[in-house]
Amino acid sequence: MTYRLAPVTTVSAVAAALTLSLVSAPPAAAQWVSAPGEGWVEVSVIHHDTDEEYRSTGEVEPFFADGHMVATSAYVNATLGIVPGLDAWVQAPVHRFQFDDAGGERTETGVGDVRGWLRIGPGALSFSNPLPVAVALRGGVKLPGSDFPVDAEVIPLTEGQRDWELILEVGRSLHPLPLYVKAWMGRRWRERNAEILWDPGDETFAFLAAGGTAGRFSWELAAEGLWGDPPVKEGIRLESEQRKMIQLLPKVGVGTGLGAASLQVGARVPLDGRNLPAGPSLRVGVFSPVRLF
Repeated sequence: MTYRLAPVTTVSAVAAALTLSLVSAPPAAAQWVSAPGEGWVEVSVIHHDTDEEYRSTGEVEPFFADGHMVATSAYVNATLGIVPGLDAWVQAPVHRFQFDDAGGERTETGVGDVRGWLRIGPGALSFSNPLPVAVALRGGVKLPGSDFPVDAEVIPLTEGQRDWELILEVGRSLHPLPLYVKAWMGRRWRERNAEILWDPGDETFAFLAAGGTAGRFSWELAAEGLWGDPPVKEGIRLESEQRKMIQLLPKVGVGTGLGAASLQVGARVPLDGRNLPAGPSLRVGVFSPVRLF
């Protein structure tokens, strides 16, 4: 990492390490596509404060030049059933990023990358699912929510290019036990950031979770992984800049007494990584099912 790359790595880490868990369906939804007019909304805040990073060797080391990163992000996530077997998802974030090192303090606040997905299940094709698990296919796109600055003193709030992804999802309720399991695997194709002549490298990601409910309480323990291809800078393939993150995502929830809304508290605990900030982060959110028609 260099002085120039430190703020960029901060933003890349937020996108890579937080996005997967943020688009995880809540326990009630799992991989069952929302019925027409029904869905859910979640507002969450994630806070990550660290002075360590995963180096290209996988070792955890302090940031260069006494670097210190503080990232606080507010996310709105929502889904809504459109027709039988088809629902739409959207995610919009607002970030506040701060990175301090021997060169000074840099802070930026604003809109980050916006994401949208369409998810299709067997019901959209008018046939029953013969499998013992619920199955769905989700395709999506990520769009820059703000301009990408070409300035070493400005922290970018976006990665500066479009991404396209395809995800295969499976899930199963263990009824009559109040338990469920769910999983998915996907591939993300990443376009070039023309502002800095940077091809960030496509990514493979996976998610596995088990959870359940007990009265007004809920819980979930998940694990997820992200494995990036080598990026390309001005035609040069950078093998040492591949991104990787393996992490645990424990979460508990409790009903608020306001309709079906629940308060959820969770954490992100990295276990292994490459070229991404280390250290745990905290997440607090409010989730509520909705029915529009």
